[in-house]
Amino acid sequence: MALVPILLWGYFSWQKDGGVLIRWMVDWYILRRVTNPVFGQSGPPGTYLVLFVITLFPWTRVYLSFLKEMFWRFVSHLNAKEIKDSIFSSFRNGILLPLSPRSFLMIGLVFSWIFYEFLSSKLPSYPLSAYPILSILLAEQLSKKHNQIYLYRLYLTTSILMILFIGLFVLPKFHNMRTETKVLAETIKNRIETNETLYSYGGLGIPSFAFYFHRPIKEIDWNELTNVSGTILMTESDRILFDSMGFKMKQVGEPISIYAYDRNKTLKLVLVKKEP
Repeated sequence: MALVPILLWGYFSWQKDGGVLIRWMVDWYILRRVTNPVFGQSGPPGTYLVLFVITLFPWTRVYLSFLKEMFWRFVSHLNAKEIKDSIFSSFRNGILLPLSPRSFLMIGLVFSWIFYEFLSSKLPSYPLSAYPILSILLAEQLSKKHNQIYLYRLYLTTSILMILFIGLFVLPKFHNMRTETKVLAETIKNRIETNETLYSYGGLGIPSFAFYFHRPIKEIDWNELTNVSGTILMTESDRILFDSMGFKMKQVGEPISIYAYDRNKTLKLVLVKKEP
């Protein structure tokens, strides 16, 4: 039943454009991310475990304990002859063994977390569905094995200290990065017409820029560059390259430097006006 909506959407999408969107999504969202890093974000297996240790730090001891417990229970089941016989007989008879709610949650954890540990691409959004599962399992583990009041106080105190540390020291750093993007958006707004579409060349992908710009933006590649006319945002090195190739483009204002924190480098951007 869960597949019905996406199958219906896929059918009507294919009817509309002959499968262009679906083929692009399969290539970009599945094939490319399985085999290659996306946006330069990659890591070895265990990357998301480190992410969970950081984001769920106060509860790390608890969820690592039940993951260890479930792993060894699974290993013991595999080694038990009666369990094997029971599983094989149930499949022969066309009957599935009854699973406990925790078993369903653990299966969900495999496909919302463990699966992504082995992908080449490592975006933080991949294991988002694992957080509610971990939260449910954490609550169950705490209710069963950690009824001592001092442990609750320890976890709560650690959580409060962690929130204060993030709020006072970590978030202000990202606030400064966000301010740079807002300044860039406002600067470009002042240099182009209100209803003008801004063209972006070179796959700049500046974090949050489109959100703060609030105006039409169109990404263009080399083939489209020769046909468009209007204001184009690009790196200064690309502008120098196009100047050497004889493109007629007039620079609008001074270059703008911005730190792209997702790539850990500073981009020097320019606005150019390309005539028809």
